[in-house]
Amino acid sequence: VVCWGAGTMGQLGSTFAAYSRVPVPVVGLTDVAAISGGYGHNCALRQTGTVVCWGWNDYGQLGNGTTSSSYTPVSVHGLANVTSISAGPTHTCAVLQDKSVRCWGTDMYGELGDGAQTTYRTTPAVAFGVSGVEQVIAGYFHTCVLLTDKGVRCWGNNTAGMLGTGSSAPYSLSPVTPYQLTGVKRLTANFTSDCAVLES
Repeated sequence: VVCWGAGTMGQLGSTFAAYSRVPVPVVGLTDVAAISGGYGHNCALRQTGTVVCWGWNDYGQLGNGTTSSSYTPVSVHGLANVTSISAGPTHTCAVLQDKSVRCWGTDMYGELGDGAQTTYRTTPAVAFGVSGVEQVIAGYFHTCVLLTDKGVRCWGNNTAGMLGTGSSAPYSLSPVTPYQLTGVKRLTANFTSDCAVLES
């Protein structure tokens, strides 16, 4: 893995640098299967099915049990058999081989999916109410998953309608279904909106 750009939060994954105009290697990563970037942190899925993260960690988004930022990769606590990851601005999620989901970091709107509403969690929490998950996306204080039946479920912040239900409720602690959204192939999220590619 190589990274470039801003590095003030450690997101370059090497020694401290305010920024780099050229790609620089991330320390110790040579077996990476996938990578995902948040606001001030990045996470990598290793070929072993484990996950490491580095950078900004004020809300526990590195998942290593602390709120200390790290300029080099640290292992996400107790996480194994991971098939995909998604780093949002201040929280991170992973899909496991059993098609379940784990999330960590901010939880102010219930975006971790554990049925709670706390400030943050520094280690992975189980997202309840969803199974058969193919893909997870972590957005701005909200999370969505693509299921094996090509349906979608979302939870967390809804202040800009990111859950897609048509509701004006500011958040949801449990998974909800976006309005008439079926036959989905792929999802993506940014800060305050989500998009889907349909089978059609």
